[in-house]
Amino acid sequence: MSKLTKEQLLKLKFLQSSLDDTIEELQYSSRSLEYALEVIYKFLTESLEISGLFVQTMDESLKTEVYSFGRCSVDSSTMLEYTKDLHKSKKFIMGRLSLFFQPVDMAGNTIGYIALAYNDENVPETEFGFEILNCVSEILDNYFFSIHLSSVKHRLFIDIQLALKNTSLLLAIDDAIALIRPYAPHKKIFIVFTDKELTNRETIHYIYYEDGIR
Repeated sequence: MSKLTKEQLLKLKFLQSSLDDTIEELQYSSRSLEYALEVIYKFLTESLEISGLFVQTMDESLKTEVYSFGRCSVDSSTMLEYTKDLHKSKKFIMGRLSLFFQPVDMAGNTIGYIALAYNDENVPETEFGFEILNCVSEILDNYFFSIHLSSVKHRLFIDIQLALKNTSLLLAIDDAIALIRPYAPHKKIFIVFTDKELTNRETIHYIYYEDGIR
């Protein structure tokens, strides 16, 4: 980034701040990911004069989906071809369209891709184009992670509720601990509870797990 001009650095700073604000508003409104990306595309069109946005990521149901806007929506299959064996940022030329691609990573794993498209008359210098893409990608990565985390928590909550319906309390807790363990690894866990509602007595019980085994 040291080769960028002062004007370019200020533009990146403004982009980061404005996009952060836009996404924060979207999070408060609890809109769908598709709606949010459409709003983000319009914002990027106005602020960067991009001609298209391509995003491949996990949706609210943790399914991999493709979202294309503007010029990127003309041929999504071609856009997907560019993602094959793509492990770092790369620029592609498709006719009079310049495409800046970058993998979307989460917890060290690639879960999708993002691309910004520019017409010839608006395409930034290559280095600056990648800095813009990286700025947008980092902010969207955090947004995607929040969606992913919320979905995982919701699914885990539902699964635990179902597990605790087991008529055997010990087996119900065993199942709940087994569900939690992959998401919250632990060596030992100690559970203390009373069964006053069942016996009308203040009897204290405890269950001890080590490495997931009671």
